[in-house]
Amino acid sequence: LLEHTHRELCDMLRMRGIVWREDATNDDIRYLRAFVRNDVMPVVERKNPRVMSSLSTTCDILSDEDAYLHAQASRALRDLSRRQSDGMCALDAGRLAAMEVVLARRVVRQAILLVCPAARLEARHVESVLRIVASGHGSVALPLAVDARVEYGLLFVRTHAEDVGLEGVWLEVP
Repeated sequence: LLEHTHRELCDMLRMRGIVWREDATNDDIRYLRAFVRNDVMPVVERKNPRVMSSLSTTCDILSDEDAYLHAQASRALRDLSRRQSDGMCALDAGRLAAMEVVLARRVVRQAILLVCPAARLEARHVESVLRIVASGHGSVALPLAVDARVEYGLLFVRTHAEDVGLEGVWLEVP
């Protein structure tokens, strides 16, 4: 649907007799997405009328590359895995440190989500784990009582969320 404008999508829905709901925040430029859609993109489109097509094509390419990198990271996670049980996995820290950073980030993210699927990760969390992996020792606390620790040449990722009764939730944004 990215290759279609909002107007085109509304026209298609009307032709099919489908009723839709407009979110009032779509026009509220206090929200960054609305500001970009309503104020920034019209200026960009005047300079480059094909910008939406270019962005759509770029999104398609990035989606394909994301799927490929995800598969490569999954394979690397299996290869690096030394131990795994409920709430814990251990990876070969030396081999992880030697890996290309683009793949290492994804392996770390997948390892954390393996032990705690509800973890709300940000780039800074993954980077903090990669720092201790690179140094060969240390530990970091991550969201939802997840602990990452490097010792004995292994990266241990553990969760203690069940022990303290933590649960990840999304907060509603007005």
